[in-house]
Amino acid sequence: AALYGLCDWVSTCIHEMERERNADQCSSEALLHIIQEQEKTGDSTTYEAIKAIATGIPRPGHSVVGVGTFRDGQKGWETLATEYAMTQDGLAQEAALYRMCGGELTNVEHLADRSEDYIRSAGGAMVRFYFL
Repeated sequence: AALYGLCDWVSTCIHEMERERNADQCSSEALLHIIQEQEKTGDSTTYEAIKAIATGIPRPGHSVVGVGTFRDGQKGWETLATEYAMTQDGLAQEAALYRMCGGELTNVEHLADRSEDYIRSAGGAMVRFYFL
């Protein structure tokens, strides 16, 4: 299932949190967990990569959002994609339709669609459903 709007959703959450300067303002449990891990370890690599994927703005010290950014953010992006696909408010319309038809989300395909438009919309992520 396509996850159109994933980048906007993550970007909005990041901007809300940064504007409030309070991680508790984050509407994504997955992103909040990533931020908490960053604070514990002092390593902002995953968070900065996710932010770059969502906004299209390269990480500090980088000139492009490239292969390394997607590699560094893969685990976190897959977690965010899963959360987005499972939202009950139907943000991910195709995923919501498949769930309504009895589909069970099995996994996230990282960079499944590498077209420029889809990278801007969903960071390339798609979710796979299994139907019994």
